[in-house]
Formats: sequence, structure tokens, C-alpha cells
Amino acid sequence: MPLPLSFALVAWQKGRLRWQSWWLGVRQGLYCVGCCWALMWLMFVVGMGNLGWMLLLGTVMAAEKNLPWG
Repeated sequence: MPLPLSFALVAWQKGRLRWQSWWLGVRQGLYCVGCCWALMWLMFVVGMGNLGWMLLLGTVMAAEKNLPWG
């Protein structure tokens, strides 16, 4: 999985900074939706039903992302 920094370093050049920053955001957003669409859909469905489940899933995801074994 490419790091956000690598996206920025590849895309960023001198010149039209607003256009480059917009295009960089579009590319990162498409990548994120492409790899995590099922997780986003699950969070949307669960979040509509019960805020407690949404908080629990968010905690699990944060732990998975930030802990060494994740």
C-alpha cells in the first residue's frame, strides 16, 4: 500500500500548485475508496443503526492501525 507521502512526492512538482493539490486529493480519495469500500459500507450501515456499534468498530480499527500487531 503506498504511503500518502509517496503520493505527494510523485505528484508534486513546481508549477500549478492548486491543480496539483486538487489532483493529488482525487487520486488519494480514489485509492482509499478502491481498497476500503467494503469497510466504509459496513461502517455506514452499522452507524445508521446504532452509535455504540459504530464506536466499537472505530475503536477496533484504530487499535488495528496503531498497535504493533495490527
